[in-house]
Amino acid sequence: MLGAEGAWVGTAFLATDEAGLLPFQKEALVEGGDGDTMVSKSVTGKPARVIRNKWAQAWVDAGRDPLPMPLQSMVAGPVMSAASRAERKDIVPGFAGQGMGLIKAIRPARDVLADLVSGAEAALARAQTSS
Repeated sequence: MLGAEGAWVGTAFLATDEAGLLPFQKEALVEGGDGDTMVSKSVTGKPARVIRNKWAQAWVDAGRDPLPMPLQSMVAGPVMSAASRAERKDIVPGFAGQGMGLIKAIRPARDVLADLVSGAEAALARAQTSS
């Protein structure tokens, strides 16, 4: 209706039963709000939106630029692995988009898709009646 030809909705599917994330990372998605993401190069050396965490914030606080890809992965890899084994969602909660605040529960992917479809259908129906 506003000219969009698509939408990026991947974060909606990260907190699903089928997603390959660790359970504590799915919990971090549910617990997070709209302002709980940041763009950081701290994991790979390339900018990516992540759930706010101590590792990414440490780079900001230190005023240091992460190394370029692939070198930053060599630094971050052991930290991310250890944090994953210890289920430290304060260090390695994972990647997420700005829509994270819309995630309220870990659900089956089919339910997420059904909600997306019904929401689109409702929006299209409203647009038809208002034109």
